[in-house]
Amino acid sequence: MSQVVPLDLMRTGESGQIVDLCGDERLISQLAEKGMRQGSTIVVLQEGNPLVCLVDRTRLTLRADGLVEILVALEAAPASAPTVKEH
Repeated sequence: MSQVVPLDLMRTGESGQIVDLCGDERLISQLAEKGMRQGSTIVVLQEGNPLVCLVDRTRLTLRADGLVEILVALEAAPASAPTVKEH
């Protein structure tokens, strides 16, 4: 099972799938109009406040205001390529 974390704790380059949006219903509705809804794929382009992310090919800038919490199931980090020793 994937680790679920709040979006504001994700790091640059991390990605996952939105599993829940909690908080102000009006703001959640506005975010949904921009493509940010349960099941959407999200990639963090720039961590911090504001946070810049890509949601299903739409670039969004979000400020942490505490009115909406976005929970994301992280994708597993790609396994590093095995190293080959030369003899």
